[in-house]
Amino acid sequence: MYQEIGSSQLGLNLGHYIKQVSLLKSSMCLRRQDCGRKKEANEFTEMFDAEWKGKVSSVANRSKRLKAMNKRCELPSTEDLVSLKKFLVEEIQIKMENPAPTYPEYVYITHLLIARIALFNKRRVNEVSELKVSDFQKRIRGDELDTNTEIYNSLAVSEKALLKRMELLEVRGKSTRGLRKVFVILSTDMVEGLSHLLRVRAQAGVPSTNTFLFSRCTDSPQDGCEALRVVTSKCHNLAFPERVRTTKLRKYLATTTQIMDMRDDELKLIADHMGHSVAIHTEVYRMQTSVLERTKVARALLALEDGKLQGFNGRNLSSVSLDELPEPEPEPEPYEAGSFEELSEPDNSYEDVPEVETEAVQKPHACTGSKKRWSKEEESALREAFDIQIKMQKNVSTMEIRKAQKCYPVLQGRSEAVIRTKINNIKLGKYKKI
Repeated sequence: MYQEIGSSQLGLNLGHYIKQVSLLKSSMCLRRQDCGRKKEANEFTEMFDAEWKGKVSSVANRSKRLKAMNKRCELPSTEDLVSLKKFLVEEIQIKMENPAPTYPEYVYITHLLIARIALFNKRRVNEVSELKVSDFQKRIRGDELDTNTEIYNSLAVSEKALLKRMELLEVRGKSTRGLRKVFVILSTDMVEGLSHLLRVRAQAGVPSTNTFLFSRCTDSPQDGCEALRVVTSKCHNLAFPERVRTTKLRKYLATTTQIMDMRDDELKLIADHMGHSVAIHTEVYRMQTSVLERTKVARALLALEDGKLQGFNGRNLSSVSLDELPEPEPEPEPYEAGSFEELSEPDNSYEDVPEVETEAVQKPHACTGSKKRWSKEEESALREAFDIQIKMQKNVSTMEIRKAQKCYPVLQGRSEAVIRTKINNIKLGKYKKI
């Protein structure tokens, strides 16, 4: 595999190759009973283990992580994936109307189906393009239900419908250390497209000896990466067609599932479908996006900074709305040029100003848009409407606030965020009695 000279990954790969060559030399000398060269190989291996990690691999890993910091990884947009899915479904239906396609038309159909299956399953594209005809023939069909009726009866109605509609392929994953079995789920339109592909392959000139489902004239499968490039170039509605690639699709799945509050067993199901462990799923594919950092983490920091974190005991971050967080202090309005001098300049006519107007001059925030004081009527209405929530130290919902504003018109002049903040201050004893 080609590696750029000077890259961190090149140093890491060379380490594996050098150690493997040393072990091969040691085994060859053992067969030939060459004790001198075997000793050289063992001494080199011992020296390699002692020095390579500290001088090369750790430095390369650190350099690799530093380069990844503050580096934006552009994931596919949801709009592009939806548009591409619609394009693929329509194109496959159109091409299926041709009962005797030429070989170039046959290749285009294979590209459409490879992209359709990889896009839906978020599988590595080579795992899809290297499917065998026997894999498709041995698929688990929708009507082949599990013999365990207890599991089937425990499913919801929608899950039972999906179980009958979806079909399943079991294929070998990427892992070379063990035979990891991964799954490819097929919907109804995919099964129809693959069945049509098998019917027309003889007319397209594909030899019957080719065992691959997406076959060529030679005994080899179609190139999955080329299929994605061709299909995305044909779909003109994509804003970022270069982002629709296998690795980015898998990162898209791992990242977007962060917004779901998954249990450990549910997270393991997603990791098993992607063909790796939960650790690889969370450390490699799942990305700590700036959006999640600036929303979920920022919520906890805002509540902690204002001393309100204990009010959210027993709740997760997703259940805390922005309205429940402390209201930010309004920024003071900038003074216009010359306003400071006008206020500082003594006014000799203050004796003629009535008392009410003098108070207005001394309190400029009353007319500059600053916080409005709560009146006795507003606070009494607030306490009456939310008496139970205040006594039970319970957080109020947006629906409860809107219902209270309908019952108590005096509260309609306050926003939901202001009402929620006032209730939190009353519960914590941080309010001024009127």
